[in-house]
Amino acid sequence: MEDFGAGSSDDAKSGTCPRGHWRPAEDEKLWQLVDQYGAQNWNSIAEKLQGRSWKSCRLRWFNQLDPRINRQPFTEEEEERLLAAHHIHGRSGSILR
Repeated sequence: MEDFGAGSSDDAKSGTCPRGHWRPAEDEKLWQLVDQYGAQNWNSIAEKLQGRSWKSCRLRWFNQLDPRINRQPFTEEEEERLLAAHHIHGRSGSILR
């Protein structure tokens, strides 16, 4: 049975990581490629990052690397608004029921 999880010992020896955790060198390359192609040409970007799909590149950029991400804790007002919305809508993933 093959293991498609975190990678094999061969991956560790060669320094490649076709799937799983992003390595700092891949993040740096993604930064460079987004500078070159923009944050919309994900197929072109993925072609330059071996083992990464366009979707993986897009998600990594918009969820972790994009400098526009606000990483500050919620303000007291934001926290109150979230709690009020939760009270009204519950914890369901869908507002429409």
